[in-house]
Amino acid sequence: MKKKLLIIGLCLIAVGCGKEKTETKLNINCNGEKQTIVLKEDERFKCELLGTDYEFTIEKLDSDKATIKSSAFGLTQVKSDGTISLVDNNTEFTVEKNKELKLSTQTMDYSENITISWK
Repeated sequence: MKKKLLIIGLCLIAVGCGKEKTETKLNINCNGEKQTIVLKEDERFKCELLGTDYEFTIEKLDSDKATIKSSAFGLTQVKSDGTISLVDNNTEFTVEKNKELKLSTQTMDYSENITISWK
C-alpha cells in the first residue's frame, strides 16, 4: 500500500499526472513591432524608441502583477486620460494581469510608445 501512494505522489510532483502546464505570456507592441515572451523573472526584451535602445527586465513576478525595469530613463506611463508626465524619472513599471501598460517617450511634439499586456 505504501508503494502505491509513493508512486502516485511522485507522479503528481514530477509531471502532474497528465496535466499540461501552460506558460504565461507577455505581449509587447513596440511601435507596431509585436513580440511575445514567456513571463518569468529575469526575462528580458528590447524596444527601440526615438533612437534609444531600451532593455526591459522582469524584476518581480506575483500572481497578479509583474514589475518591469527599464535600462534607461525617458519613458513614462500613459495615464487613463491620455496624458503623460514630462518630468518622471521612473525606470520601474508595473503591469497587472489582464490589463495593459502603455509607456510613452517623454516628448511634447512627437512620441513613440510601447504597450505591454499580460493576458
